[in-house]
Amino acid sequence: MAHSNDISIGLWGQFDTGDLEAHIRMRIAARELVRRVPNATIRIFAPFGPSTLPVTAGFAIEPLSPVTDQLREALAQSIALIVRVGEIDASRYLATRSESDINTMGELFDNPANTIPVARDPRAAHPALLTSRIWDKEFCSQRLEFLRAMHWWPATEPAIVLDASSASLEDGVAAQRERPNCALVSIHSQSDAPSPVAQTVPHHTIPASQSSVEDVVSAIANAALVITFDPTVLAIAASYGVPAHNRPIQSHSIAAEIADIDREFDETVQLIGRESQNVLVSEEVRALRAALVVHQRRLAHERAIFANYVRALRNNAAREVERARESRTLIDKISSRLLKRQ
Repeated sequence: MAHSNDISIGLWGQFDTGDLEAHIRMRIAARELVRRVPNATIRIFAPFGPSTLPVTAGFAIEPLSPVTDQLREALAQSIALIVRVGEIDASRYLATRSESDINTMGELFDNPANTIPVARDPRAAHPALLTSRIWDKEFCSQRLEFLRAMHWWPATEPAIVLDASSASLEDGVAAQRERPNCALVSIHSQSDAPSPVAQTVPHHTIPASQSSVEDVVSAIANAALVITFDPTVLAIAASYGVPAHNRPIQSHSIAAEIADIDREFDETVQLIGRESQNVLVSEEVRALRAALVVHQRRLAHERAIFANYVRALRNNAAREVERARESRTLIDKISSRLLKRQ
């Protein structure tokens, strides 16, 4: 069992894939557990370890392979609670892992260690309804400047966000007819298997190979309308009060679902031994956490400033190119007249 002054909670899930749901659930679980157990250290575990996908950036993901008795013993000695986050889809690993490796990993997830309590992240409602607790509207608005600078978001028009991993281009085009003042922006809820959007329809794309979870969330949070059949994207949109196509927002229902999620997290932390929970967090730790929040906001602001700078450079470059083109045209005209005179 972890030392009473340093509780380690392990989050287990398919965080080594590009599954948006897994990464949203992981971030929400980490935040909500630390909020309830401030002296907890969150450790992130995935079946086969770190990934180079942008959605995994910023997190130290520990591998659960190879599965050995030593691994089970080490987990039993260092982890106070395991929280299984989301579901494990074995088909995501078939292309790179043997069937025996996948089966062994499944057995570990089903029976990690007899001495460690195991919980699941909330099931009564989708945890993504709490997304706005992590990234508030101000953060998402600042992030939008970065998306614009990258030409992933329209400069001035409102946007319809199309989840190209679950909805069709025809759905986006139909919605755009109803809102002709809106531009179309495509995202991918499954970033390791993006679905292409036809280039024949003018649209912006937030590329799965380059964008982070924060980019996708900010796009959804600032959308005029979201088109998706993905439960995670729908829940993120509801978290910010953004309407989804043919799905009206029901505020009373969402409030009740959020209360259910909080209740499940409350029940989860009760699985940690009492001797570990009754630790008073020092003022120094509280101050450090507050400083981290301030630092995150400062980084978001600085990124917005950088985005404005990049956009200004691109605009200036575009103007210089246009001036050069005009100068070239003028030179050609003058040359043509001089030749005629000769």
